[in-house]
Amino acid sequence: MKEKKFQIGIITSIAILAIITGASQMHTTHAQDTPTGNKLYPFAEDVYATATFKFNDATETDDFQLFSQISGFGNNGRGSTPEFTLQKVVGNTPYLHRQTELTHERSNRATSSNSEWEFDVTVNLVQGQKTLISYEYSRCFITNYKVNTEFDKSESFTGKDAFAVLEQYTITCGGYNISSVSYEQMIQQKQDQKPYQ
Repeated sequence: MKEKKFQIGIITSIAILAIITGASQMHTTHAQDTPTGNKLYPFAEDVYATATFKFNDATETDDFQLFSQISGFGNNGRGSTPEFTLQKVVGNTPYLHRQTELTHERSNRATSSNSEWEFDVTVNLVQGQKTLISYEYSRCFITNYKVNTEFDKSESFTGKDAFAVLEQYTITCGGYNISSVSYEQMIQQKQDQKPYQ
């Protein structure tokens, strides 16, 4: 009798262990929220670009994975029109998308003037939470917009092999200023220090 109880105990233990082992190897995959923002991507020395767009009716700040200044530097900004590109994974940027739509619609009308859809943009190069350099562009308009799906370059956008749907904006402006925010902060800290500290 004792031997039978012992055998039943061993069989029960083995059955419980088998159920636990089987259950632990099963997992359910749940849909996750789409990742957003530059905090998800590796950047050299943690430096990335953000852009704040000041439209007639709204202000919107977005993270961008690529920023490229095409023209406008040098000669005190004279004789060279400031132009730059911004590229990012397609995301929730409603005001920027609306501005792109309006620019496309208005560019087909001969009576439209640029001032109707001009906006200002501040592009900040950020390291962690600290702005290093700020580019303040004025009287801007979108001159080109492209959507492209990339593969093999996606590693930098997703951290694994996958497709990345990217949008690229080319923006031309009437002028711009560069501000070395980190230098200005350093000088201000030195001025705020008391002598002999």
